Amino acid sequence: MTPSVIARQRFHPAARAWQLRRRVDGQSQWALAFFAVILLGWAAAFPLGFRSSLTILTAVGFAGAVYGLKDPFVGGIGVGILCTLDALSRVYLFTGGLLRWNSFNYWLLGVMALQAFRLVAARHLPMRILAAFAALLVVQLWPSQDRRNGMVHILNLLSALGVFLYFLRFPKSPSAWFWLAALLGSVGAVGGFVFNLVRQTLPDINSNAYSYFPLTALAAICISFRRVEGRASRETLLLLLALINAIWVFLSASRGSLLIAAVCVLFLWISAPRSHQRLAIPVVVLLVLAGAGWHFREEYRYAAEKLLKLTDQGRTLANRTSGRSDLALAGWYSFCRSPLGIGTGGFAQEFAEEGATEVQSFRLGDRRQAHSAWIKTLVENGVVGTFLLVWFVLSFAWVGWRRRSAGVLPLGILVTGMLSVAFLSTEFAGKGLWFVVAGGTVSLYRGYRHRRGVRMVRRAPFGCPTRASGPASAGTARI
Repeated sequence: MTPSVIARQRFHPAARAWQLRRRVDGQSQWALAFFAVILLGWAAAFPLGFRSSLTILTAVGFAGAVYGLKDPFVGGIGVGILCTLDALSRVYLFTGGLLRWNSFNYWLLGVMALQAFRLVAARHLPMRILAAFAALLVVQLWPSQDRRNGMVHILNLLSALGVFLYFLRFPKSPSAWFWLAALLGSVGAVGGFVFNLVRQTLPDINSNAYSYFPLTALAAICISFRRVEGRASRETLLLLLALINAIWVFLSASRGSLLIAAVCVLFLWISAPRSHQRLAIPVVVLLVLAGAGWHFREEYRYAAEKLLKLTDQGRTLANRTSGRSDLALAGWYSFCRSPLGIGTGGFAQEFAEEGATEVQSFRLGDRRQAHSAWIKTLVENGVVGTFLLVWFVLSFAWVGWRRRSAGVLPLGILVTGMLSVAFLSTEFAGKGLWFVVAGGTVSLYRGYRHRRGVRMVRRAPFGCPTRASGPASAGTARI
């Protein structure tokens, strides 16, 4: 056959449909294999111990990330698993020896070096702002009193670009994004149950750090939810996994993460295309919460007491916020003294030397991190850094608004809302936020693709079109 005949056969509609079915079938096989490994990996926690299970799943994630240099679908799943497990692995696995605390960051830096041309060619506004922000942090290392801490801070920030590269090559098909959400949701749902069963036998872990384990799984579902093409079974499965992970966030007793989870659940409730699903969500939340409260009584009681602590007028503000108000106030005083910033990584030293004394904190002389990206940036990087961070957070809603005809405005508002709330109580170390940033950025620019023969007939919340079956007609809005 001549090259022209081969080309016509290759691009014939029937040939393209066969190739698409082949790719979807391959994705399904990979997804089922990952699902089996996830279940077996968590089940191994009972005979082998929780750390062994975590090691198995982390190794699977790294294997997927390495193979993902060849297969984008497997790479996205592998990196997603690593981002989800990051909150646990940084405490229980990456403690020294071969597996260092920044092992995942180092791998992402290697991926960035291998695919630097893709980063340079990317025209995604949030990523450009993030790169400018990272460049500013590098420049402001010079006046810092703690450059080593500043370098780690920058390394954590740059890891977002590595995760973004994986999503940039991730398949566009709704099936691929469904499998991503379902697999990561399963990692969080099953892993959260196993963790709470064996939690008493494990070393202590900061609840604010652990909460990003189920929270990342919940966020993955939110990013992919509007891509399931109106299939009721897929929507129901993702909603159920999301609500289970939201309950694990509640049992973590992290008030900051619980607020982020509330934003995610609200997004899912508004985005649910069927009225019975929106009615079922609060009912399922109450049922799952009641079951978790009965089985995990101590965790439930502690989480409830910590929430009620915020409204206890008999306590000081510092006590109700676990000292976060002192950190914020000390940060404001430091910003007033140095509006241009004290240097990347210098907050802890500044608080130990001057901040604690100014606010009369009970942590006098202690090196304390800001525990807030907003405060940390305000103190260390001043007016310019704060402007770039605000611009970065708002850019998602801005891109969603500019591309609202593609149906991505709700997603843009979701990512902006999540980051705005998250940066009140966390910095840049957790990979869960960068997973949201990377997945959200790619989804905003791709829009939502739907099946042929499906047209828009009604409007969903936020004024974005939804689907209804029927033949497409001229003038029908495309997304």
